Amino acid sequence: MSFIVEDYGCKLCNFKSSRKSQFEKHILTAKHIRLANPIENISKTFQCQCGKTYKHGPSLYTHKRNCSKKDQNSKENNISNEVIIHLLKQNEEIKNILLEQKENESKSKSEELKTMIIELMKQNQNIMVLASKVGNNNNNVNSNNNFNLNFFLNETCKDAINMNEFIKNIEIQLKEVENVGNEGYVLGITDIILNRLKQLDVTKRPVHCTDLKRETLYIKDENAWNKDTNENEKMRNMITCVANKNYRSIPKWRAANPECQEPENDKYDLCITMMRNALGDLGDEQTKLDNKIIKNIAKQVIVDKNTTTVVT
Repeated sequence: MSFIVEDYGCKLCNFKSSRKSQFEKHILTAKHIRLANPIENISKTFQCQCGKTYKHGPSLYTHKRNCSKKDQNSKENNISNEVIIHLLKQNEEIKNILLEQKENESKSKSEELKTMIIELMKQNQNIMVLASKVGNNNNNVNSNNNFNLNFFLNETCKDAINMNEFIKNIEIQLKEVENVGNEGYVLGITDIILNRLKQLDVTKRPVHCTDLKRETLYIKDENAWNKDTNENEKMRNMITCVANKNYRSIPKWRAANPECQEPENDKYDLCITMMRNALGDLGDEQTKLDNKIIKNIAKQVIVDKNTTTVVT
Protein backbone atom coordinates (compact mmCIF):
# COMPACT_ATOMS: atom_id res chain seq x y z
CA MET A 1 0.00 0.00 0.00
CA SER A 2 1.42 3.43 -0.96
CA PHE A 3 0.97 6.52 1.21
CA ILE A 4 2.82 8.94 -1.13
CA VAL A 5 0.92 11.79 -2.90
CA GLU A 6 2.00 14.87 -4.88
CA ASP A 7 4.66 17.16 -3.47
CA TYR A 8 6.06 14.36 -1.37
CA GLY A 9 3.17 13.76 1.00
CA CYS A 10 2.10 10.98 3.36
CA LYS A 11 -1.66 10.49 3.67
CA LEU A 12 -1.25 8.18 6.63
CA CYS A 13 0.43 10.85 8.75
CA ASN A 14 -1.15 13.89 7.04
CA PHE A 15 2.33 15.09 6.10
CA LYS A 16 3.23 17.21 3.04
CA SER A 17 6.47 18.74 1.85
CA SER A 18 7.88 20.08 -1.40
CA ARG A 19 11.32 18.77 -0.48
CA LYS A 20 12.24 15.17 -1.06
CA SER A 21 14.82 15.21 1.76
CA GLN A 22 12.18 16.18 4.32
CA PHE A 23 9.87 13.44 3.08
CA GLU A 24 12.67 10.87 3.35
CA LYS A 25 13.30 12.04 6.89
CA HIS A 26 9.59 11.77 7.68
CA ILE A 27 9.25 8.13 6.64
CA LEU A 28 11.95 7.29 9.19
CA THR A 29 10.10 8.90 12.08
CA ALA A 30 8.67 6.77 14.87
CA LYS A 31 5.17 8.03 14.10
CA HIS A 32 5.29 6.93 10.45
CA ILE A 33 6.91 3.58 11.22
CA ARG A 34 4.35 2.90 13.92
CA LEU A 35 1.38 3.75 11.67
CA ALA A 36 2.71 2.20 8.47
CA ASN A 37 3.99 -0.97 10.12
CA PRO A 38 1.83 -1.65 13.15
CA ILE A 39 3.24 -4.33 15.41
CA GLU A 40 0.68 -6.99 16.08
CA ASN A 41 -1.18 -6.64 19.38
CA ILE A 42 0.68 -3.50 20.54
CA SER A 43 -2.58 -1.60 20.77
CA LYS A 44 -4.43 -4.58 22.18
CA THR A 45 -6.18 -3.92 25.46
CA PHE A 46 -6.23 -6.38 28.32
CA GLN A 47 -9.54 -6.56 30.17
CA CYS A 48 -10.37 -7.96 33.57
CA GLN A 49 -13.75 -9.55 34.27
CA CYS A 50 -14.53 -6.66 36.59
CA GLY A 51 -14.60 -4.38 33.53
CA LYS A 52 -11.31 -2.55 33.92
CA THR A 53 -9.03 -2.43 30.88
CA TYR A 54 -5.27 -2.01 30.64
CA LYS A 55 -2.84 -1.32 27.83
CA HIS A 56 -0.25 -3.75 29.12
CA GLY A 57 -0.49 -7.39 30.18
CA PRO A 58 1.66 -6.91 33.30
CA SER A 59 -0.70 -4.14 34.50
CA LEU A 60 -3.67 -6.49 34.16
CA TYR A 61 -1.76 -9.23 35.99
CA THR A 62 -0.96 -6.90 38.89
CA HIS A 63 -4.60 -5.80 39.05
CA LYS A 64 -5.96 -9.36 39.00
CA ARG A 65 -3.95 -10.32 42.06
CA ASN A 66 -6.01 -7.85 44.12
CA CYS A 67 -9.26 -7.83 42.13
CA SER A 68 -12.31 -8.82 44.19
CA LYS A 69 -14.08 -10.33 41.17
CA LYS A 70 -12.17 -13.42 40.15
CA ASP A 71 -13.19 -16.02 37.62
CA GLN A 72 -14.19 -19.06 39.65
CA ASN A 73 -14.34 -21.25 36.56
CA SER A 74 -10.94 -20.45 35.12
CA LYS A 75 -8.02 -22.71 35.89
CA GLU A 76 -5.73 -19.78 36.76
CA ASN A 77 -5.45 -16.01 36.51
CA ASN A 78 -1.68 -15.85 36.41
CA ILE A 79 0.07 -14.49 33.35
CA SER A 80 1.28 -17.40 31.24
CA ASN A 81 4.71 -18.24 29.95
CA GLU A 82 3.51 -17.56 26.39
CA VAL A 83 2.24 -14.09 27.29
CA ILE A 84 5.48 -13.19 29.03
CA ILE A 85 7.59 -14.23 26.05
CA HIS A 86 5.25 -12.34 23.71
CA LEU A 87 5.48 -9.16 25.79
CA LEU A 88 9.26 -9.33 25.91
CA LYS A 89 9.51 -9.82 22.13
CA GLN A 90 7.00 -7.05 21.57
CA ASN A 91 8.96 -4.60 23.70
CA GLU A 92 12.20 -5.62 22.00
CA GLU A 93 10.72 -4.84 18.57
CA ILE A 94 9.56 -1.41 19.72
CA LYS A 95 12.94 -0.70 21.31
CA ASN A 96 14.78 -1.55 18.09
CA ILE A 97 12.56 0.83 16.11
CA LEU A 98 13.18 3.59 18.64
CA LEU A 99 16.93 3.01 18.59
CA GLU A 100 16.99 3.31 14.80
CA GLN A 101 14.85 6.42 14.90
CA LYS A 102 16.96 8.02 17.65
CA GLU A 103 19.87 8.35 15.25
CA ASN A 104 17.80 10.41 12.80
CA GLU A 105 16.10 12.84 15.20
CA SER A 106 17.06 16.22 16.61
CA LYS A 107 18.68 16.45 20.03
CA SER A 108 15.43 17.27 21.86
CA LYS A 109 13.55 14.49 20.09
CA SER A 110 16.46 12.13 20.67
CA GLU A 111 16.23 12.71 24.43
CA GLU A 112 12.52 11.91 24.30
CA LEU A 113 13.20 8.66 22.46
CA LYS A 114 15.94 7.82 24.95
CA THR A 115 13.44 8.20 27.79
CA MET A 116 10.99 5.90 25.99
CA ILE A 117 13.71 3.27 25.52
CA ILE A 118 14.61 3.41 29.22
CA GLU A 119 10.94 2.96 30.12
CA LEU A 120 10.73 -0.09 27.86
CA MET A 121 13.78 -1.60 29.54
CA LYS A 122 12.19 -1.00 32.95
CA GLN A 123 9.01 -2.65 31.76
CA ASN A 124 11.02 -5.67 30.61
CA GLN A 125 12.52 -5.93 34.08
CA ASN A 126 9.04 -5.83 35.61
CA ILE A 127 7.91 -8.57 33.25
CA MET A 128 10.85 -10.72 34.34
CA VAL A 129 9.89 -10.16 37.98
CA LEU A 130 6.32 -11.22 37.19
CA ALA A 131 7.64 -14.32 35.46
CA SER A 132 9.51 -15.38 38.58
CA LYS A 133 6.32 -15.08 40.62
CA VAL A 134 4.09 -17.15 38.38
CA GLY A 135 2.88 -20.16 40.29
CA ASN A 136 1.15 -18.63 43.32
CA ASN A 137 -2.32 -19.60 42.09
CA ASN A 138 -3.43 -22.73 43.91
CA ASN A 139 -5.82 -23.76 41.11
CA ASN A 140 -2.98 -24.93 38.89
CA VAL A 141 -0.05 -25.55 41.18
CA ASN A 142 1.73 -28.21 39.15
CA SER A 143 1.93 -26.36 35.81
CA ASN A 144 2.91 -23.11 37.51
CA ASN A 145 5.61 -24.74 39.57
CA ASN A 146 6.99 -26.41 36.44
CA PHE A 147 7.22 -23.05 34.74
CA ASN A 148 8.83 -21.48 37.78
CA LEU A 149 11.39 -24.25 37.89
CA ASN A 150 12.25 -23.99 34.20
CA PHE A 151 12.66 -20.25 34.46
CA PHE A 152 14.72 -20.51 37.65
CA LEU A 153 17.08 -23.18 36.33
CA ASN A 154 17.47 -22.10 32.71
CA GLU A 155 17.47 -18.34 33.21
CA THR A 156 18.34 -17.43 36.81
CA CYS A 157 20.83 -20.30 37.14
CA LYS A 158 22.02 -20.49 33.54
CA ASP A 159 25.62 -19.72 34.59
CA ALA A 160 25.78 -22.43 37.26
CA ILE A 161 28.88 -24.60 37.37
CA ASN A 162 28.67 -28.13 35.94
CA MET A 163 28.73 -30.94 38.50
CA ASN A 164 31.88 -32.57 37.07
CA GLU A 165 33.71 -29.25 37.28
CA PHE A 166 32.44 -28.72 40.83
CA ILE A 167 33.86 -32.11 41.84
CA LYS A 168 37.14 -31.45 40.02
CA ASN A 169 37.64 -28.17 41.90
CA ILE A 170 37.35 -29.78 45.34
CA GLU A 171 40.71 -29.93 47.10
CA ILE A 172 40.49 -31.74 50.43
CA GLN A 173 42.02 -29.89 53.37
CA LEU A 174 43.85 -31.83 56.09
CA LYS A 175 41.45 -30.55 58.73
CA GLU A 176 38.62 -32.04 56.67
CA VAL A 177 40.35 -35.43 56.61
CA GLU A 178 40.60 -35.20 60.37
CA ASN A 179 36.96 -34.13 60.63
CA VAL A 180 35.84 -37.31 58.84
CA GLY A 181 37.76 -39.25 61.49
CA ASN A 182 36.15 -37.34 64.36
CA GLU A 183 32.60 -36.94 63.02
CA GLY A 184 32.24 -40.06 60.89
CA TYR A 185 31.67 -40.71 57.20
CA VAL A 186 28.21 -39.11 56.88
CA LEU A 187 28.85 -35.82 58.68
CA GLY A 188 32.44 -35.55 57.44
CA ILE A 189 31.63 -35.99 53.73
CA THR A 190 28.50 -33.84 54.11
CA ASP A 191 30.59 -30.99 55.51
CA ILE A 192 33.12 -31.20 52.67
CA ILE A 193 30.39 -30.92 50.02
CA LEU A 194 28.25 -28.29 51.76
CA ASN A 195 31.25 -26.08 52.51
CA ARG A 196 32.01 -25.93 48.77
CA LEU A 197 28.37 -25.33 47.83
CA LYS A 198 28.02 -22.50 50.32
CA GLN A 199 31.09 -20.81 48.87
CA LEU A 200 29.12 -20.41 45.62
CA ASP A 201 26.32 -17.98 44.95
CA VAL A 202 23.03 -19.91 44.93
CA THR A 203 22.65 -19.25 41.19
CA LYS A 204 26.07 -20.79 40.51
CA ARG A 205 25.50 -24.07 42.37
CA PRO A 206 25.30 -27.32 40.35
CA VAL A 207 22.43 -28.82 42.33
CA HIS A 208 18.99 -27.72 43.57
CA CYS A 209 16.28 -29.65 45.39
CA THR A 210 12.64 -29.08 44.41
CA ASP A 211 10.96 -31.64 46.67
CA LEU A 212 12.56 -32.47 50.00
CA LYS A 213 10.14 -35.27 50.86
CA ARG A 214 10.85 -37.12 47.61
CA GLU A 215 14.44 -35.84 47.46
CA THR A 216 13.94 -34.59 43.91
CA LEU A 217 17.22 -33.09 42.76
CA TYR A 218 18.17 -31.25 39.58
CA ILE A 219 21.81 -31.44 38.48
CA LYS A 220 23.71 -29.15 36.11
CA ASP A 221 25.80 -31.41 33.88
CA GLU A 222 27.25 -30.85 30.41
CA ASN A 223 25.78 -27.33 30.41
CA ALA A 224 22.22 -28.56 30.91
CA TRP A 225 19.88 -28.92 33.88
CA ASN A 226 18.30 -32.36 34.27
CA LYS A 227 16.41 -34.16 36.98
CA ASP A 228 18.50 -36.82 38.69
CA THR A 229 17.27 -40.41 38.51
CA ASN A 230 14.94 -41.83 41.16
CA GLU A 231 18.02 -43.44 42.70
CA ASN A 232 19.90 -40.11 42.56
CA GLU A 233 22.76 -41.73 40.65
CA LYS A 234 24.54 -38.46 39.88
CA MET A 235 24.47 -37.42 43.51
CA ARG A 236 25.80 -40.81 44.58
CA ASN A 237 28.58 -40.56 42.02
CA MET A 238 29.50 -37.13 43.37
CA ILE A 239 29.59 -38.47 46.95
CA THR A 240 31.80 -41.39 45.87
CA CYS A 241 34.23 -39.05 44.09
CA VAL A 242 34.49 -36.75 47.11
CA ALA A 243 34.93 -39.70 49.49
CA ASN A 244 37.73 -41.08 47.30
CA LYS A 245 39.44 -37.70 47.28
CA ASN A 246 39.25 -37.65 51.06
CA TYR A 247 40.67 -41.17 51.35
CA ARG A 248 43.58 -40.33 49.03
CA SER A 249 44.40 -37.36 51.25
CA ILE A 250 45.06 -39.50 54.34
CA PRO A 251 48.77 -40.09 53.45
CA LYS A 252 49.23 -36.30 53.36
CA TRP A 253 47.69 -36.04 56.81
CA ARG A 254 49.98 -38.80 58.10
CA ALA A 255 53.02 -37.04 56.64
CA ALA A 256 51.98 -33.82 58.38
CA ASN A 257 51.38 -35.71 61.65
CA PRO A 258 54.25 -38.25 61.99
CA GLU A 259 53.37 -38.85 65.64
CA CYS A 260 50.33 -40.80 64.40
CA GLN A 261 52.69 -43.75 63.84
CA GLU A 262 53.44 -44.00 67.57
CA PRO A 263 50.96 -46.41 69.26
CA GLU A 264 51.12 -44.43 72.50
CA ASN A 265 50.07 -41.18 70.79
CA ASP A 266 46.40 -40.13 70.59
CA LYS A 267 46.76 -39.46 66.88
CA TYR A 268 47.57 -43.12 66.31
CA ASP A 269 44.01 -44.10 67.20
CA LEU A 270 42.65 -41.09 65.30
CA CYS A 271 44.49 -42.20 62.16
CA ILE A 272 42.99 -45.68 62.38
CA THR A 273 39.51 -44.17 62.89
CA MET A 274 40.03 -41.83 59.94
CA MET A 275 40.95 -44.69 57.65
CA ARG A 276 37.98 -46.74 58.81
CA ASN A 277 35.49 -43.85 58.47
CA ALA A 278 36.89 -42.73 55.12
CA LEU A 279 36.01 -46.10 53.60
CA GLY A 280 32.35 -45.81 54.52
CA ASP A 281 30.76 -49.26 54.34
CA LEU A 282 29.77 -51.96 51.86
CA GLY A 283 26.64 -52.84 49.91
CA ASP A 284 23.32 -51.82 51.40
CA GLU A 285 25.00 -50.22 54.40
CA GLN A 286 26.97 -47.90 52.10
CA THR A 287 23.72 -47.00 50.31
CA LYS A 288 22.17 -46.05 53.65
CA LEU A 289 25.14 -43.81 54.45
CA ASP A 290 24.90 -42.09 51.07
CA ASN A 291 21.14 -41.64 51.55
CA LYS A 292 21.82 -39.68 54.73
CA ILE A 293 24.34 -37.46 52.95
CA ILE A 294 21.88 -36.80 50.11
CA LYS A 295 19.20 -35.81 52.62
CA ASN A 296 21.63 -33.48 54.41
CA ILE A 297 22.54 -31.76 51.13
CA ALA A 298 18.94 -31.58 49.88
CA LYS A 299 17.91 -29.65 53.01
CA GLN A 300 20.48 -26.96 52.18
CA VAL A 301 19.64 -26.52 48.49
CA ILE A 302 15.83 -26.63 48.63
CA VAL A 303 14.03 -24.25 46.24
CA ASP A 304 11.04 -22.35 47.64
CA LYS A 305 8.42 -22.91 44.92
CA ASN A 306 6.33 -19.94 46.03
CA THR A 307 9.08 -17.39 45.51
CA THR A 308 11.51 -19.25 43.21
CA THR A 309 14.34 -18.60 45.65
CA VAL A 310 16.69 -20.94 47.43
CA VAL A 311 16.51 -21.56 51.15
CA THR A 312 20.04 -21.36 52.55
